[in-house]
Parts: sequence; structure tokens; C-alpha cells
Amino acid sequence: LRKETTMGFDLHGSSKTEGSTYFRANVWCWRPIWKFVSDNCSEILTESQLKRGNYNDSVCITGVQSLALAEKLQSLIDDETVNHVTSEYEIERKKQVKVQEIIMKALNQWTEEQGASCGNDLKGDDHEIWHMLYRRASPLDGTASYPMDAEYIAEFTEFCKKSDEGFEIC
Repeated sequence: LRKETTMGFDLHGSSKTEGSTYFRANVWCWRPIWKFVSDNCSEILTESQLKRGNYNDSVCITGVQSLALAEKLQSLIDDETVNHVTSEYEIERKKQVKVQEIIMKALNQWTEEQGASCGNDLKGDDHEIWHMLYRRASPLDGTASYPMDAEYIAEFTEFCKKSDEGFEIC
């Protein structure tokens, strides 16, 4: 299990046989895990739980829900859905990363041509243009920043299996 020092999500659970359970994912790993859960397990969790799972506000998942998540996720691992979705996600993410690199390189060059070292040094319309271009380099959903890994989903699935009395996302 990854022990991270960056901002992240700590999941504290409870098991009838093992006592306390724990899963940690930094924010970069957690967002794709929870996106996969939201896209594929929405019938198991409430709308509020699905939304709050992306935040550190102590949403609770019951034991019944945890076991249902584990069962559903394991079936998606077994039928190769996880590998397929992860692969497709990563292909698209890498394209977004490349687009960001190209736009940022052009933006940096343009900024230098204007005689500035960064966008905040620009004035008037140039400052506004810089910010417009910068926003275009950053996709709204932020996918480029969040790699998806089938192994992380498998680790989360194991955590759900063990957390037969439920868990909290904090």
C-alpha cells in the first residue's frame, strides 16, 4: 500500500475479523479511483456519497455498501473492464498532457516576446490574453493531472473487501 506524504485521502474502515482497516491514496491517485467508482458503481452509493467521495469531509460508506463495492469492482477487474478503462483513460490523458506542453511552450515564448518573464508581468489586454490561453492549457476536468492505474483500483477493492463494517473517507 502506498504511504504518501502529499495531500490525499485517508480511508479508515472496520473489519469484523481484522479490526481497523486503512487505505491511503494521494489526491493524484484518488481522483481516478473515485471517478471509476462513480462511473461504475452509482447504484451502490447515494448521490451525496458519490459527490462527497471526492472531498475530505468524512463521508461514511456502510459495511453493506463496502462489500457491494468490493463485489462489483472485483467483477470489473475479472472481466478486464478495469484494464480496458484504465488503458483508454491513460491514452486520452497522455494526449492532454502533450496538448498542455505545446500550449505552455507557445505561451511562454509569447510571454517572452512581450518582454515579460511571466503572465503577471503583462499589462492590459496582454495580461487578459495570457490568462485566456493559460486557462485553455488546463482542461476543465483536470484529467491530465490524474493518472489512472488498475493496480490502485485493485488495492481499493481489497480495502473494500476487508472493510465489512464500513469505512470513512477523510
